[in-house]
Amino acid sequence: MKNDTTNTGRTPLLKEAATALLALLPALSVPAPAMAQGKATDLLSSKQEISVGIGVGQTLVDALATPFPDGLRRDTPMEEYNNSKYSPGQSYTGCAYDLSYRRKLGKHWYAGAYVAFRTRFQNARNIQTGLPVNGARTNILTLMPSLRYYYRDTPKMRWYSEIAIGGEAFWERKMRESSFKHTLQSTAHITYIGTTITLGGHFFMFGELGEGNIGILRCGAGYRF
Repeated sequence: MKNDTTNTGRTPLLKEAATALLALLPALSVPAPAMAQGKATDLLSSKQEISVGIGVGQTLVDALATPFPDGLRRDTPMEEYNNSKYSPGQSYTGCAYDLSYRRKLGKHWYAGAYVAFRTRFQNARNIQTGLPVNGARTNILTLMPSLRYYYRDTPKMRWYSEIAIGGEAFWERKMRESSFKHTLQSTAHITYIGTTITLGGHFFMFGELGEGNIGILRCGAGYRF
C-alpha cells in the first residue's frame, strides 16, 4: 500500500517536469546554422564601415609628383655652384598609412573618404668630405572622397573595385635646408580589385591591388556597424 501511495504522489510531479522540459526544448534546440544565419543577416544589414590600412609600392602618382628630382635647388647660378659640392642619394618613398570610412548607398554601392599620410626622403653627402648633409624630405597628407562597388556581397567575403579623387598637401624640404615649403595639388587612387574577409563578429581584414597615391598593394582591417 505504501508503494502505491508513493507512486501516485510522484506521478503528477513527473508529469509537470516532463511538460516543462517539452516547453523548453524549442528554445534550447535552435540549430547553430540558424544562429550563424542571424549573424550573417546582421552583417549584410550593416550600413557603415571604418578601416585602417597600409600601402606599399612606388606608384605612378609618386613618380609624376616627386617634388625633388635630386633634392638640390638649382634655380640660380649660385645655387648651382654651391650644390655641385654635394652628391644626392636615391630617393625613397615610405609606406602610406590611411584611415577610411564608407556608408552604404544601395545594394552594391558605398560612398566614403580617405585620410592618408606618407613621406618621401633622400639623403646626400658632401663630395669633398664624404659626410652626410641634411637630406630632402616631403610629408604628404591626402584627403579623397571615394566610391566603391561590391561585385559580391556575402557575410564571409566581399569583392570590390573603387575610385577616389581628392587633394594632397605637400610639406617639402630641400637638401641643406631647415624649413618646409607648403604646396597643394590634386590626386587620385583606383583599386582594380580588392577583397574583404570577415574575421568574426563585425571585424574584417582586406587586401587589394591598385594604382595611385596610397600604394600598389594594400592591406588592413576594419569594423562594420
